[in-house]
This record gives sequence, C-alpha cells and structure tokens, in this order.
Amino acid sequence: MNWKTSEDIQLWEKWAIAWLVSAFVLIGLAYSFANPPYEATDELRHYRFVRYLVENRALPVQGEGDCRAQSHHPPLYYILAAIPNWFITTDKDICATPTPNPFWSYRVWEVGQDNKNQFFYDSRADWNADRWAVALARGINVLIGAATVFVTWLIGRRITQQPPTALLAASIVAFNPMFGYMSGAINNDVIAALTSSLVLLVCVEFNRNTFRTLEVETKDLLRWGGLFGLTFGLALLAKFNNIALGGLIAALLIWSGWHGRRWKEMGIISAVALGVTLLVAGWWFARNQMIYGEWTGVETLKDLWGERTALQSFGLAISELPMLWSSLWGRFGFGQIPLPGAIYLLFNLFMSVGLLGALLDLVFNSRQPRKFAERLLLFGSVVLFFIVVFYYMLISPAGAMGRFLFPGLPALAIILALGWRFLLRRIPLATVWIQVILFMLTLTALFGFLKPAYAKPAQLRQRAAIPNEREVVVAGMGTVIGFDVQPRKVYPGQMIEVTTYWEVDAPPIGNFVQFTHLRDDVGFVAQRDSYTGTGAFPSGMWREGDRFVDKVWLHVPETAYAPNKAEVTIGFYPLEGTYRLQFASKNGSPWGDTLAYGEVEILTPSQEVPNRLRTDFGRKLTLLGYEYSQRQLNPEEELTVTLYWRTLAKIEDPYQIQVLLLDENENYRGSADLIPDMTAWSRTETYTTTHTFSLDQLPAPVESGSHLIRVAVQSVDTGEKLKLLHPDGAWIGEYLTLSPFGVR
Repeated sequence: MNWKTSEDIQLWEKWAIAWLVSAFVLIGLAYSFANPPYEATDELRHYRFVRYLVENRALPVQGEGDCRAQSHHPPLYYILAAIPNWFITTDKDICATPTPNPFWSYRVWEVGQDNKNQFFYDSRADWNADRWAVALARGINVLIGAATVFVTWLIGRRITQQPPTALLAASIVAFNPMFGYMSGAINNDVIAALTSSLVLLVCVEFNRNTFRTLEVETKDLLRWGGLFGLTFGLALLAKFNNIALGGLIAALLIWSGWHGRRWKEMGIISAVALGVTLLVAGWWFARNQMIYGEWTGVETLKDLWGERTALQSFGLAISELPMLWSSLWGRFGFGQIPLPGAIYLLFNLFMSVGLLGALLDLVFNSRQPRKFAERLLLFGSVVLFFIVVFYYMLISPAGAMGRFLFPGLPALAIILALGWRFLLRRIPLATVWIQVILFMLTLTALFGFLKPAYAKPAQLRQRAAIPNEREVVVAGMGTVIGFDVQPRKVYPGQMIEVTTYWEVDAPPIGNFVQFTHLRDDVGFVAQRDSYTGTGAFPSGMWREGDRFVDKVWLHVPETAYAPNKAEVTIGFYPLEGTYRLQFASKNGSPWGDTLAYGEVEILTPSQEVPNRLRTDFGRKLTLLGYEYSQRQLNPEEELTVTLYWRTLAKIEDPYQIQVLLLDENENYRGSADLIPDMTAWSRTETYTTTHTFSLDQLPAPVESGSHLIRVAVQSVDTGEKLKLLHPDGAWIGEYLTLSPFGVR
C-alpha cells in the first residue's frame, strides 16, 4: 500500500478505525456479560443514582435516603444512563442490596477465583427488569468508551499525521483491560475520559489552526472560547477531578498569548470560555452551594465517607503507587481480581520503553514550536491528572485506583504511541504487532481471569474417576461421593487444595458455610470458612441432579510451626445458626459433625532463621522468622518468643514492638512489649528481640487450651501502627498472628 497516497490513507483509516471501534464495543459487551451485576467498583451505588433519576425525576442529595449512592458526583453519565431506563419499572427498592458474600475479601491480592464475588448471583436465573436496567446502563457506558477510543484516534491523527501511530494510540485505550472492564460497568470514570479527550482535542486543534494570520476575526475568538467552554463544562459535569483541565486550557492560552503577543485575544477567549462553562456546568456548582454550603460538595463527602490527613499519609500513598499502577491496566472488582505479575511486567516494559521513545521524540521536535507545544499538552494532561489522583490518595483510603487516571489515559496512549513509533519507525508493521499483543492481553484478562473468577464449579461426568469414593450424606445439603487433598506434604506459606465431589438428590434447604480445618495436637494450624463454589455457588443455588467438583484452597500460614503433622477436616453450618450439619452413611448411621480427609505433613524449609517469614511492616521492617522456647507448657512455666528482624530503611524514630498473648477466643491475657534501639540497626544484619511471658504472673489467668501470639509495631511518638503490606502495596493488616501454642 502506498502510504503517501491520500486516497489510500483515507480508505485504510476508515476501515481500520471502524474495525477498532467495533472490536472495542464487542470487548466492552463481553466484559459486561462476564462481570455479574454490581461487582465492579461502587457499581451498586452508581446504579442507585441512575434509578433515583428514573423514579424521582430529580437529582439525589448526599446523606439523604436510607442507603449510600454516588450522590456527590456530577450527573452527566447518570442522565445518559437513565434515558434508556426511563420506561423500565423494577420491583426493587432503590436501596435494595443483593445478598452479600461475607467471605468475598479472602486474600484479595492473589490471582485466582477464590471468593472474588462480592454478592451472590445465579447465572441460571431468568432475566428480570432489574437485570435489563443494569445491562442498558452498562451498554451506554460501552458506547461512551467507544467514543473515547475514536476521539483518541482523532487527537493522535491531528498530532502525528501518521495513521499507524494514531491507530496504535487508539488501540492502547481500546485494548487496556481495565478500560474495557470499566466500560462494561456502571460508573462515571469512562465519561470522564471521553470529556477530557474532547477538551484535549480542542486544545490540539487550537494549537494547530488558530492565529496563522495577522488579522483575527471576532467570530474566531468566540468560536474557540465557545468550544473551550462547552467541552470543559461537559468535563466538569462528568466528574469533578476534570477541573484539572482548567489548568491545561489556561497554560495553553498563556503560551499562545506569549508566543503570538496576542494577550487581548487570549483574554477574550478566556472570558467567553468562562461564560460558556458557567452556562453549561455552573448550575451544578450553584446547587452544591445551596444544598451543602460549599460549591464542590466535597466537604460533605468527607464527612459522610471519611478521610485521612494528607501530611501524615504521604508515605502510605507512596506505598500504594503499585496498586494504582496495576489497577490502571487491570485489577478488577474492588481490586480483588488481579492479573499475574508477568502481565503487569509486560505493561511496565511497554510503558517504560514508550516513555523513553516519547522523551526522545520530544527532544527531536523541541525546535518546532507547534509540535513541541502539542507534546507538552499531552505530558501536561498526564501529569495534571496524576497530581490530582495522588492528592486524593493522600486524603482518602480509596484513592489508589487506576480508573481515576482515565481522564489522562488518551493523552498517555498518544505519548506511548509516539514513543514506540519513534523507536520502531524503520521496522515495517511494528505498531500492528504491538496492537495484536495488546488485543491478546485484553482477551487473556477477560477469559483467563475475569470470567473464571465468577465461574461455577465444573460439572462432574457420570463416568468420571472419583478419588476416595464414598457416600456420606450431609443433612439438608447433598451427598459427598468422594474427596481429595493435595499435596500431602507442604511448606509454610503454601496452599492445600481440598476437593469435595458432590451429588445433589434434592434442592438444599439453604446456604450453608463450609469450614475447613487443619489442626494439630496444639490447636488450629489453619482454618477458613467459605460458601461452596468458593463463594460463587452456595448450596442455596444447587438444583436436583447437580453433580460437581468443589474445591477449597486452604492457606498454610507462613507462621505455621514446622516440622509438624496436622489433619484436614470439613463441616457445615448455617451462617446465622449455632449448629452444625450432621454427616451420616446412606443407611443412616451417624458420622458426627465433621468429616476427616486425612493428614498433611508440614515440612521445615531450608532457612537462615527458624520458621522463616518475609513479613513487611510498613516498608520499614521485615520480620524474618520467629521461635518459641516450647509449644506445650504447664501453667507455671515461661514462654519465650524470639523474633528475627531486618530493616528495610533507615529507622530514625523510636518504635515499640508489641507482642500480645491471647487465648483461642482472642481475649487479651498479657503482653511483653519492647522498644529496641532500631536507629543503630543495619539493613545487612539480622537482629533478634526476645519477649518472655511468665504464665502464672500474667494480668489475666491462663487456662488450659490453645493460645495465640500477636505481633505489631507502632510508633512511640504517635501510636500509629505500621501496616503489614503485600509486595504490590495492598494492606494485609496491622498485626501478625503467629502459630498457636498449648497450655496443659
């Protein structure tokens, strides 16, 4: 193809962008169908806003009503989503909440399908009006996402004049797994991206086409002021963080005034833009002032939802940056459905190489004022929205979400496309291969990780081989026809897969929780509760004739004492009840309320310290391991807990190591706290702290049975505890519970 022939370029681009936008619509719909209702971040509260508009023909007010909605957001998306819902009448109250899964936050940082669903959802149930209403609101967002892809292409085409580069930029948006996911859900982050891209498009066109002659007509000034005001006003009605675009527009007008010495003209454009912005969006801010006493409504939001202090949260916000970054590309739900580290590594490499190329491209075009200004517009958009999001991270525990960066995504996509095109300009079809890779990644995220996260257990064929065959009736549920436990030998920190083979003769009488225990002579080594189907297929959804394989993954904690042997047992109980279901043979012989699946051996890993750990306390300390003087004690004996530490950063402030002794019901029995001089600790050395408990001298009496040791680190000056952090920055908690010990 002759790329220099305008007719060929026009025909090629029409077909290419049409295919790309169509592919995105299909991807967005596929993400929507794979994602059950209300599972996306805050989707239920966004949906309540839409339903409130439909049913009350008015905007909701923060703090009013019996439930939370996203009432603080500007209304543009919700009005658009309400239009196709106008004639749908649902039989549910606006505040209706689906049945929650109480175990949905289990090990949220792990890739997999274990209790990833926040609510229970029966995919075999018939569609009703409520599901249609959700689907229509999601469909509107898919179209908004498609428009964002198209506008990104337009901006890229105007800046680069290179069809492959513009299409690559649009593909980066279209094949971003997180953007496809959020486009298939109910939210206002996608329309924030669309309106932001429209503002950016006007900025680019203004930079390219205006003031080429000495004579400037008034109609040109009015036209540009109107376009700036209209797009900026729509952006403000989409989401409040788009206010950062005002800085972008102001910077462009100042640059244009300085470069062309046309300050009067820039003043006219600014005045018109301000006036049109007030006409489009001013009513929203006036409404906030009248209702909440301040024009943004943010202070009311803080009062209702809570906040944290910016200056004290800086270090914490820095630690959350990996979470922000990963969720920009693909971390579904409320962040509990991550992608494998290898995929994030690919995106990191893609981003790093693209930015490097973009900086080289910026330097290469630095002597061409128009092109240089266009690239500064792109970088400025990305930087502005990062600053906005980082500030939100400082004041809100919910700030580290990549979707908040969507308004800067079109600009980022064009920057990366420019960078890759600059580096690979001599390699034919290089950008096409990048698009193919991105397309495969978004399909992998969809079908490899999002869809399985909500999948029901696999049905069991009639002639399938079943290990450890048996017929054990679980009263009120079904029949266990086999089981398996793998592996039988594990190290601390590994998973045990506990498999149960079920046959359902009659619909169960309700939802029952399965408890899975790993227990030794002292007490619980590991335990967890979950509805069957790892939360996606509770027994209340079972039907007569179902025959399936159910798996539960039991995490052997890193704190598990080794070497050791422990037995796996399961049982069932109603969440709101105080009894356990009984097991019995087919002929009615009772088996009790637990079913034993066999023994597991816990091995000792090769280690530099006993019971090796790698627990990160606030990016300051690592607990490498621990040791008890003994695990079975008499009431008059002493227990010494030895902790092995290494610093991750220079410690300048005093910290207290809290070591608490609790009974098996987590009631306080005593403490052995210590304030070591950590300021002298080196990052290359291992340090020990010892904490001794005289059991007969504790504040509360110690009775026979299993007991726990809990470790925390807190600032002596402020009392704030260091957070336990996952490598990706996710919070795990504020304390670490070690393996139990026994008192005779």
